[in-house]
Parts: sequence; C-alpha cells; structure tokens
Amino acid sequence: MIGVRSSKEYIRSFEIELMLDEQKNELERQGKIDALTHIYNRGYFNIELEKQWEYASRLKLRLSLLLIYPSPLKLQRCWLLSLTPIT
Repeated sequence: MIGVRSSKEYIRSFEIELMLDEQKNELERQGKIDALTHIYNRGYFNIELEKQWEYASRLKLRLSLLLIYPSPLKLQRCWLLSLTPIT
C-alpha cells in the first residue's frame, strides 16, 4: 500500500512539474512578443542581435542590419482598419 501511494504522489508531482514548465514557457514567449503588434519586442531583438554578433565575430563573418521605422500614423491607421468589420 505504501509503494502504491508514493508512486501516485510521484506521478502527480511529475504532472505538476510538466504543467509548470508549460506555463513558464508560455510566459517567456509572451514576454518576447509585443501585445499590440504581435511581433517580437526590443528585448528579444537585443538578445538575438548579441547572439548573431558573437557568432559572426567568432567565425569572422560580416553582419548586416536593416532598421525600418514605419510611420506611427500609418501603424495607427492599419490598427484601426483591423478593428473595423469588413462588409
């Protein structure tokens, strides 16, 4: 009886650990994505840029970076259009 009980407790704790890992991964994913635009945020960009910079430096490769700054008014207009129902 004691062996069965500890086995059930082990399985339950394992299930809880898996659930917590899934929640942790989801929170990490949400922390990388902007809530309004649903694209990766600046923090994620900085981390990835540093990784790519180190990789290029280690292999003595060139690294190109293209920065695009869309007009805030155009973004606002696109956002508002996405909220209007299409008839």
